[in-house]
Amino acid sequence: MLVGIETPNEAALRETTKLQNLRADRSLVDKVDAIQEAGLDVWCGLIVGFDSDDPGIFARQREFVEQSRISHAMLGMSREELRAGYVALQRERHEPGAYFDRLDRLFPAAGFRFGRPRTVGVFMRLMLCVREGGLPREYRRRLWRLVRSRPEPEVWMVYALKCAIHYHQQRGPTDGRGVGPGREHVLRRIPRHAQAAIVSGA
Repeated sequence: MLVGIETPNEAALRETTKLQNLRADRSLVDKVDAIQEAGLDVWCGLIVGFDSDDPGIFARQREFVEQSRISHAMLGMSREELRAGYVALQRERHEPGAYFDRLDRLFPAAGFRFGRPRTVGVFMRLMLCVREGGLPREYRRRLWRLVRSRPEPEVWMVYALKCAIHYHQQRGPTDGRGVGPGREHVLRRIPRHAQAAIVSGA
């Protein structure tokens, strides 16, 4: 489920009249938790560069993503001078340890529920195609940990799809679809209906 969080900066939310994000007596993290507890995987849109933002906004965005266990946050940028911070935040969000720690706090630890799986063989295809660095070992280690704590095959399949999304997001320059040269061979081996979810997660 895509949620327009925009920013954890309350001054910026008032600045843009995004007042619905300030309603009730719960924090943004608590509101995201409530959606996740209803069985929905939250993706969010985040923006940096509001007039009330300062250089500390990147640390606050990172803290919010970690606390809310959101694995996929699409970042927008409205100030060129903040590019360095934006790039650093993207890199840190997709560092394998940080990315999978967020997933593990949501899926195995919190008992997140899933519907019937629609993809088959994603994980095996990743193992055959991904060669970069230590990613195959990281994917195997994380999935094995999940298998031991969650016996449901549908959970394994969604987690494997998250591995594919992580690989897509972390690799090099992209073409018009957001697909880099190092990712095309992986996408070709993944079912077409799953490819859309992977590319949209960039």
